[in-house]
Amino acid sequence: MSDLITTANDKSVELQVRSFTAVKRMAHSAAERMKDEEGQTAAEYLGILLLVAAIILAITKLGIDSKIAGGVQKAVDSITGGGGGGGTKKAG
Repeated sequence: MSDLITTANDKSVELQVRSFTAVKRMAHSAAERMKDEEGQTAAEYLGILLLVAAIILAITKLGIDSKIAGGVQKAVDSITGGGGGGGTKKAG
């Protein structure tokens, strides 16, 4: 039974060392790729898109979109004379 436990422990240590080595190699490879500027523009565009998506999500979740729409409508009404439709009638 002692040999079984020793073998299991040895295999466990071996797997841990292999995993650590693989992660270290992967991190080094990623660091080397980050130094390369190829594809950097695409990464920057992705970051900007994620930021814009987060802002839009925050605006809709906080209900700010209705306040913005109301403010734009007031500005349009003040420019067009405040008729609330620019002289056209709504059906119904």
